[in-house]
Amino acid sequence: MAVLACGGTLVGLSGGACGGGKTPADPGGVPPSSILVAAAPEGFSEYHLGAPYDANFELLPGKAGRTLFPKAAVHRSAQNRLNTEIVQADDAEHLAAHASAWHLGGAHVSFDHDKTYVSRRLVQVAHVAELDETRGARGAPDEAVYYPSKVYLGWSYEVVCEVNKSSVGADFGARLLVAEAGIDAFSRENDANCHSLGMGVAFDSDRAVFATKLEDVDARFHAAAPVPVRVEWRRIPGRRGKSDAAPRAGCAGTLGCERCEAWEFIHVAWTIPKRDRTGASWDVDESPPDVQLRLSAPGGISLSSPEFETYALDWMLDAPLRLEAGAKVALVATDRDLTAHDPMTTIQGELPAFLPDSTWQLAGSQMALRGRCVAPE
Repeated sequence: MAVLACGGTLVGLSGGACGGGKTPADPGGVPPSSILVAAAPEGFSEYHLGAPYDANFELLPGKAGRTLFPKAAVHRSAQNRLNTEIVQADDAEHLAAHASAWHLGGAHVSFDHDKTYVSRRLVQVAHVAELDETRGARGAPDEAVYYPSKVYLGWSYEVVCEVNKSSVGADFGARLLVAEAGIDAFSRENDANCHSLGMGVAFDSDRAVFATKLEDVDARFHAAAPVPVRVEWRRIPGRRGKSDAAPRAGCAGTLGCERCEAWEFIHVAWTIPKRDRTGASWDVDESPPDVQLRLSAPGGISLSSPEFETYALDWMLDAPLRLEAGAKVALVATDRDLTAHDPMTTIQGELPAFLPDSTWQLAGSQMALRGRCVAPE
């Protein structure tokens, strides 16, 4: 929440100086302690402290982008701190705040309810510049939602990974902290899409981010004068942030719309690898496997497919299969032969409330269920 400290009273960002300001524009805003910390967007400098940004954390253009605190001073304090941390952007607001710095295609990057972004960040802070908000503020433009109140300057290096939320367990951050084999190996082992980013630094290898000692940082990271690496954002009272946007109706299950509480599936597809995990062919004559799928779901649901001799299974269910969002489903595949039946794979998943194109692509496999949202209709 944007506040001005006036004799111990918290006042909204309303256009008046202490002692003679206007009535707060909207006293029912976000609590004063609410701030958002994110990697510094590209092109950011101390000059931007107090400037108005929109809901996508983009600077308002032209005169509208002038500082909200024209009389404010900027206080600087020297630091010499090294931080190593795990940062997760798992909602639309935090993703928009990090998007520019993380090279995610701009602040308008789509938020995916099934995926999240996790960063392993190493930051050395040289000094901090903080806006003095006690001298009054001008009225905020209608499009303004946030303003930066503090910037940390120094050097940073981080590895940013896009990963399925279902893969981010309690130990994910710990594994990322000690991923000494490097970015590529961690990406392969965790089915993640990772890339590295440096601010004001030069690094000698993709393992540089895993340095833990100050002398290693001095040797690997100092390349130039300190640059903005981290920003603290405040929200203007009464303004709707990125995560506050009301979902659209009539398209439940699609990103930006309402949650889908129940799905109906009619089709299961699976692209089967040509060989098993050992590299051997499924059948001795090099023919495709004779596949049967068994699907299990809550409520005692158990369905078995016909046998398909194929590498591209296409199973149309006899009747629509209704599942509630959050339902845990298991699909067990078997290669059926005359004398013995060989297990192929077991795929498990928890049904999301949002599915791209109404298709549930089960994580870590080429297996998908296709259907439609039925609740709400």
